[in-house]
Amino acid sequence: MSQREHSDPAATARSDLTIRYASGQTALGRVLIAAEGGKFVAVLLGEALDGLLDQFRARFPGADLCAGGAEEDAMLGRVMHLAQHGGRPIPGF
Repeated sequence: MSQREHSDPAATARSDLTIRYASGQTALGRVLIAAEGGKFVAVLLGEALDGLLDQFRARFPGADLCAGGAEEDAMLGRVMHLAQHGGRPIPGF
């Protein structure tokens, strides 16, 4: 998804868009990352996964949202490290 598509509301309603997500708990609250093709689409913080999924679906109403795999879990791990360690370098990255 290009930068223009991110700022274009019509682009977020694409029905051919499959977005994978992963979620975890940090000291800052629940975090949800969403990705397409190995690139971040969204990083959301909140209290509960259901609420974060609702927020995401509202932003991308036509997208097929499905649980991610190893790639999304690794992306989530990087975000969680940054959230919990104040931006310190990520070991091995």
